[in-house]
Amino acid sequence: MSMGTGCFVLTFSLSHSTVRDSLRHLDRNRCGPRGLCGTELAVTATYPPSLAQDTPATRAAAVIRDGKAEEEYVVMPPKREATAVLQPIRARRLSETVVAQITTLIDEGRLKVGDPLPSERELIEQLSVSRASVREALRVLESQGLVAVQPGKGAVVVGTAPHTDILPAVLAWFEEHRDEVLDILEVREMLESRAAFLAAQRAPLETLERMHAVLGTMRKAVEQGELLGATHMDREFHRLLYEASGNHFLKLLADSIVVTLLGTRYTILRVPGRAEMSVDQHEAIVDAIEARDPERAREASLAHMTSVRRALQELHVKS
Repeated sequence: MSMGTGCFVLTFSLSHSTVRDSLRHLDRNRCGPRGLCGTELAVTATYPPSLAQDTPATRAAAVIRDGKAEEEYVVMPPKREATAVLQPIRARRLSETVVAQITTLIDEGRLKVGDPLPSERELIEQLSVSRASVREALRVLESQGLVAVQPGKGAVVVGTAPHTDILPAVLAWFEEHRDEVLDILEVREMLESRAAFLAAQRAPLETLERMHAVLGTMRKAVEQGELLGATHMDREFHRLLYEASGNHFLKLLADSIVVTLLGTRYTILRVPGRAEMSVDQHEAIVDAIEARDPERAREASLAHMTSVRRALQELHVKS
């Protein structure tokens, strides 16, 4: 696709449904303030015929202009190779199939954050797999930050499936827009510290339990080196914090910058020791909220956000 000056181009291989869902997500969030809005984002995707859905097209292009997603499909017959090349078939473990099914349900929104998964016995019966396969699948899903396994309560969905295919391109974009991100983080310091203050006064016990579950999953992900899973748990923690504030408009403001800050979270958590520090700071925030101490919650949140901004500034200086 030929695009003009100032365009941000992403090219990747994905299924039609994944591209479509990602575009809807960007359209819904208007690409984040001071981020991609006001520019053109060209997204091209090439999918193998086996992945094409709803249309015989094997190539699609889409453009986002001023936060509005526009899709265009170009029908192209698959190329015929003179000589077919057979690829080795790798036997797929049953646990991987279980992971794929549950991830798809989460990705499609049929399983939402907070929803419990079927019990271990129900999963074994419904999927016709062994207990070992189910437990291995749950371990993988937990390490990816998608579910939290709570003793005596089973597994609960705590995160959404990440679209990691475009992550390298997003990170490259942040390398050129750190000043804008720092401005957004300053605004977020004000919003989030106020949200923590209100949460200490209003947070229901159910939300506090979910925050604890998310933190437990995030700590496990960090310990296992699963930084992508930790990144999504970090995002989920802050989403719950705004939810706990009881202020719907405050939550809407926070949601508007989620897309912009996803790459920032991942970048910062890659700094040695930063992920562990982030979990500790999150726990300090929850402890203050649980103690119903608004001022301490505000200070803990402000300290966390200030340290995040400083970490990003240090990365900017070193680069």
